[in-house]
Amino acid sequence: LRELNDEIAQAWLNNERVAALRLSIKVAKLLSDTSVPQFYPTLFVLVTDVMDTVGNLVWNRIKGKAEMDEHGNVVGPLPENFTVDVVCKEAKDTCRNWFHKIGTIHELLPRIYLEIAIMRCLQFLVKGPPLAAFQRLTLMIRGLADPLASAYAHLYLARLGQVIIPSETGFLITGLDDYLLLFRAVLSGQFDKNIVKGGLSQPVYLSLVEPVFEWIMQCTFKHANVEEMIFLINTFGKQQNGLIEDQKNSTGPVSVMIHYLLKQLPAAVLSSHAFELTRIIRSSDDLSMAQVS
Repeated sequence: LRELNDEIAQAWLNNERVAALRLSIKVAKLLSDTSVPQFYPTLFVLVTDVMDTVGNLVWNRIKGKAEMDEHGNVVGPLPENFTVDVVCKEAKDTCRNWFHKIGTIHELLPRIYLEIAIMRCLQFLVKGPPLAAFQRLTLMIRGLADPLASAYAHLYLARLGQVIIPSETGFLITGLDDYLLLFRAVLSGQFDKNIVKGGLSQPVYLSLVEPVFEWIMQCTFKHANVEEMIFLINTFGKQQNGLIEDQKNSTGPVSVMIHYLLKQLPAAVLSSHAFELTRIIRSSDDLSMAQVS
């Protein structure tokens, strides 16, 4: 990864943008391999460091063009909170070109990661926060069938969301609700063969996803008011209809989800909804988190 990172930087310095993009795709594709699941969180950190570097390189290139006139002369720095109205046509065209290049990547996972990496460049193209883009990427992540790959893609999107649209939680709630369907499939044993092949027990495998729940719940509750907190309790504390043939008609809330939801609730909300929360805790009895620890 260090070698690839250096190669990307060198290709960029040599104005070999296509080569830099190809190398970036190669790095992102590493996250498609979940055959050694216990290493996946470390791999995620290393790969996203490279993705962040690529995002910064693209941002600086477009910003540089936006600060020049049509003759290539520097006209002055963009203000920190600039809007699309002050961005020149050449910078906008360069930005669109990068999104187009990434949009043509055939493999879904590297396409998702690279688009997330350059997401803040939408400031050169659209007015206001890019909510639609975050919702679209959330829906794209549904196409990742591997539980680890899906969880950490949601994590990367949430991390960049905190930088670009920190007060928006709609895409986080949608993504978490989507991911719970896949997570319940893990709990039901659908992925046991893959887990055993990776040399892990189910509880250890589940613990690899736990930081994702913790981080996304922190992001979701960071700017939530009481009404929104009650909505989250109702959303993630509800019973789920059975989606798998060998399950019972319904399943309780996911324990690890409820654990981190409770950790984020202020004392006033906990006390005023104690009865309902107690019922939710009693009904969340899966393997992802013990009721008593």
